[in-house]
Amino acid sequence: MMRLLAALAVGLVLVTADAPAAPVAPPPREVAHYFPTTVGARWVYVLSREGERDIESELEVTAVRNRRDGARAVTTYHKYGAGYVPYQMLNVSARGVGVVAAIGGDFGEPFWLLRTPAEAGKKWDVVLDIVGVGVVRTAKATAHGPEWVEVPAGKYRAVRVEMDLTFRDERRVTTTWYAAGIGMVKEKVEEVNGTTVEVLKSFTPGKDATP
Repeated sequence: MMRLLAALAVGLVLVTADAPAAPVAPPPREVAHYFPTTVGARWVYVLSREGERDIESELEVTAVRNRRDGARAVTTYHKYGAGYVPYQMLNVSARGVGVVAAIGGDFGEPFWLLRTPAEAGKKWDVVLDIVGVGVVRTAKATAHGPEWVEVPAGKYRAVRVEMDLTFRDERRVTTTWYAAGIGMVKEKVEEVNGTTVEVLKSFTPGKDATP
């Protein structure tokens, strides 16, 4: 009996060796995150508006928490004077970058700044739904690029997102450039009262950031 089992085992090995190899599945596609998820990441922006003095602002990641759905909840603070005040909480994941809370309150669903994988022509609906208030605005967003954009902080290959929304009968068209691992590097907001442009002056990654 043992000899029979051994013979069967040898035969199985020989048959397996002669059989064509099964196709190897391609590795899973890596999705770039377009917002840093490390505490201490810091941006300095310069906001310009025609006829007005430029305004410089700082933004910093102050907390990062892993969520059960695989996303990372990233809390950011704005610097005002010598201190920081809460600004936004974002969910960063393979689905994209979505704001889930801001100074005005918590959102009923993420306000998607960018949906990933970021591909040219990708479209999505954007809803600003504040808990206790309801839907206060909706918008249509479209991704373009990636393309090179140059700002004071340097030259970046970025995805351009055009967002068209109407709020209180006033139309606003926002064009934002996002670079992988950094987030927003440039934004242009066109309104009836004029155009505002905000550009990245410098970016400092978090202490535990990896390339």
